[in-house]
Amino acid sequence: MSGVDIVDTLCKCLCDAGFSFNDQISVLLQAPDYYCNDDFLGACVDRVKLIRHRLDELRDAREHHLAECAGGVSERQVRPPAAEVARLRFVAAWPIKNGLRNEVFDIVDDMLLRMASAGYIDSSSDALLDLRQGLGYYRPGEDYVRLRAPVRWLRGQNALHWWLCALLGDHGAAPLIRVPVGGPGRWVTAASIFADRNGGAYVYSQLEHGRPSNDTQRSWLDATVPLHPSSLN
Repeated sequence: MSGVDIVDTLCKCLCDAGFSFNDQISVLLQAPDYYCNDDFLGACVDRVKLIRHRLDELRDAREHHLAECAGGVSERQVRPPAAEVARLRFVAAWPIKNGLRNEVFDIVDDMLLRMASAGYIDSSSDALLDLRQGLGYYRPGEDYVRLRAPVRWLRGQNALHWWLCALLGDHGAAPLIRVPVGGPGRWVTAASIFADRNGGAYVYSQLEHGRPSNDTQRSWLDATVPLHPSSLN
């Protein structure tokens, strides 16, 4: 592959993983330290220049659009469609002992059914399976390379951020999920697993922050995180 081909492939992977343009630039500036090839170095520099040029053009176009819309309300931005396949997933944080194996998976399934019943996620059996596996919980015999689709989140983005933080143990409960060691990070992973209610794609920078304004909703989302059955003994 030429240096340009390698950069094209690298940028496609970064885009699929939800990296912003600024984060892509950071990776491109560091990449020649790991693959010291002159052709690749030149391709990285050229791509950084191109991205910065396009971002300047985008900023100018947006400023022009805002000037045209002054005094009016512009149409709400529509997210591009989510990818057909969710390529990333979290890792199960619960220890799964042989004697409790089925009970663990039943508890996770029950949690997702509760979320679906409350109107937070799609209630179809395929979506619930996709999400359980996206959280890293595979029943014995399930295919680890099965293609999963992004699961539609039917509530606000702030609620998704809060719920994932609860699952990751940020709110005091023992974590149900964790980020894979060496993985791209929690919000990049989440952006791969979820789509918005219209099937639009999230990017990780949209999910990094969020706090539902309703105290009752925050408490309810925290309470959805179950206890591992071994902790009840």
